Amino acid sequence: MEDHNPTFGELIRRHRLAVALSQEVLAERAGISPDTVRALERGRHVVPQPDTLVRLAQVLRLGVADRTTFMAAALALRSASPSPEAPGAAPAPAPLRRHSLPAAASTFVGRARELARMAELVQQTRLLTLTGGRGVGKSRLALAAAVSLVDAYSDGVWLLELAPLENGELVPGVLATLLGLREEPGKPILQTLTDCFRGRNLLLIMDNCEHLLSACAGLAGALLAAVPGLRILATSRECLGLAGEQLYRVPPLPAPDPQRLATAGAAGRFEAVQLFVTRVERRRANFTLTAANVQAVARICALVEGVPLALELAAARASTQPIEAIAAQLDDHFRQCSQVPHDLPSCPRALWSTLGWRWALLATGEQALLARLAVFAGGWTLPAAQFVCVWEQPVAHVSLDDLHGLVGEALAQVDTTRAETSRYWLEETVCQYAVEHLAEAGELVTARDRHLAWYVALAEEADAGLRGLEPVVWLNRLDTELANLRAALGWARERGATGEGLRLAAALWGFWDAREYFSEGLIWLEGALAGGENIILPARARALCRAGNLSLRAGRPERAGVLLREGLVLSRDIGAVDVLCEGLDNIAEVAAVQWQSYRAALLFGAAEALREQLGAPQQPAERAYHAVLMDDVRADLGEEVFILAQAAGRELPLDAALALALDAPCSPDA
Repeated sequence: MEDHNPTFGELIRRHRLAVALSQEVLAERAGISPDTVRALERGRHVVPQPDTLVRLAQVLRLGVADRTTFMAAALALRSASPSPEAPGAAPAPAPLRRHSLPAAASTFVGRARELARMAELVQQTRLLTLTGGRGVGKSRLALAAAVSLVDAYSDGVWLLELAPLENGELVPGVLATLLGLREEPGKPILQTLTDCFRGRNLLLIMDNCEHLLSACAGLAGALLAAVPGLRILATSRECLGLAGEQLYRVPPLPAPDPQRLATAGAAGRFEAVQLFVTRVERRRANFTLTAANVQAVARICALVEGVPLALELAAARASTQPIEAIAAQLDDHFRQCSQVPHDLPSCPRALWSTLGWRWALLATGEQALLARLAVFAGGWTLPAAQFVCVWEQPVAHVSLDDLHGLVGEALAQVDTTRAETSRYWLEETVCQYAVEHLAEAGELVTARDRHLAWYVALAEEADAGLRGLEPVVWLNRLDTELANLRAALGWARERGATGEGLRLAAALWGFWDAREYFSEGLIWLEGALAGGENIILPARARALCRAGNLSLRAGRPERAGVLLREGLVLSRDIGAVDVLCEGLDNIAEVAAVQWQSYRAALLFGAAEALREQLGAPQQPAERAYHAVLMDDVRADLGEEVFILAQAAGRELPLDAALALALDAPCSPDA
């Protein structure tokens, strides 16, 4: 069965394949014989001595969680055997990195009282949730508090950024990736996380939970129950609803009453004024708070009610307008502005009104561009924006030339420090405001469809690139675009765009495999496959074979066999020979994993001959895994039998090779 607890031998084999080692190489590095490795993996040998176990764990590069499971399986095997010797205790958890906190993009102003109170509350409760409306600075406050607390946690402070994520199923996997944990075949990600955290003293920041409340609450509850040394600091417009949760509502910054203002010095003691002045100084180096402008500054701070994001947006206009003009425009706009939309109740009216004022100052083309840019998740490059956002439409001419103006107005952000190309993004609340206008213009579906098309093309280009000379370049590019790829996959599912969803999920197979995101890849692939059986047949066939491959890598060979056989039948029926080649390779690997060694050798030979005929190289991660399994089959059969079987497989006609692949034995060793 797929969900049984793995035996000691199964664990050795899983981890050996995960690090792409043959039985001979593992034996050499661990100081034992290849016959011993083969016997251990078959369950035909007593557990090794404690020092050998330690060497095996080191060679297999087991992390803390995997090593604990490995040693526990060894202990269970030794307890069941006549040998009286114990395998020794699992080592203490290795230290994690100190933190994953990003460098602040700008200076943090004020909030001394809040920071002090949060430091107290984090020590008093295991789950502290910062609540409050959009733009009040929950995330900035949480990060500032986290920086001050790094030294208090021996195993670090970790930031889990959830804003770009739309699918709650992915939350545990994203956290595992953040921590550098490798997905263990056949083991739930949540279990891997709790095993890693157990015995540690650390602080986890879960930022922007509100749109994934159920998933975040489930993860937080499971981790807190299993790990006494864990503290969680969450930010959310709504509470997580867990027992013992302490809420702290983040207020806007204190702002002065312009009618009761005495001097510039008195105004400067208000944190809203301090933030506004600091941000204006970035735009106008010679700006100072004086008796001449203090009334206008105070008026601005009072109008926006001390909401930090609104203050930042107002300050951005200081490079082109006098402070007095900004105050007058805000005052006039606020008198006639509309209420916050009903579906955004957590957005302060002052912030929504400030956004409306900034929107009204944009030219029509700039408005259209900003609205369309809101479909990106996690940022974009200029080529992506050109394709997704610039199309002919009757309202106004849209040009990327307007992007520089949006950056200058602080409505869009840019990182110019990247070596390859500048990357742009929108703050979350600005993005939400822009999406509302995109929907009102009737362009939301078109923009998201173009976004999906761009990332399908990128993924398919990367799929080919991963087989080329620079696979690492493509892996890094896909890492950078992961939030956009997830958003595109989510839109394909929501839109019912089964064909595009299948193409995108299948094209990312090499990325899921190389980065060991097996569970996430399967979530997207199997979700897309569930969308229909009778459309886009070539894409469906490829997705079936690649879902089968990931199922195998995730430790589910039986499920892999089911998916691969369906994919092979469909590929045969529609004449997709390139997909048949992938499927034969993968079904050979399933046979090898299930110890069907002679059958595996035949299928390896047939797949190799077809791959050479088509000129279809494997991707690096798949090639390494494939080579290790070939070595296993060779060692199991012996060199002479292996060569004969592989040669026989190479001579099989395609129909005969498919018949062999589809006639799957029911059990190993068949």
